[in-house]
Amino acid sequence: MQAHGGSVWADFMHEDPVANRLWHHLYESFAPYQACLFDRDGEIAAILNSAPLAWDASDAGLPDGWDDQFERSVADLRAGRSPETLGALLIVVAPDRQGDRLSGLMLET
Repeated sequence: MQAHGGSVWADFMHEDPVANRLWHHLYESFAPYQACLFDRDGEIAAILNSAPLAWDASDAGLPDGWDDQFERSVADLRAGRSPETLGALLIVVAPDRQGDRLSGLMLET
């Protein structure tokens, strides 16, 4: 899943200081908030990386970007807070599945 997410990034994205410092938290601390969509053949069609976020439901309280959200999510974790909002950090659709209208799928549980 981690390799799939980074496979579509431009090279400079692999050098982001926030991602390099905090990315391990996604799979160590925020594992329940990572998702993977498989196609019928068991191949990864899309992934989602997300983390809980403290947010007061105001426009002013929104993070300034994905990196600000990630910093805030980790700060909440370290402070022992359990935020109730989920913020998406990364959504990647496999290049060969882009345009397949995956966002309109009805998921079976």
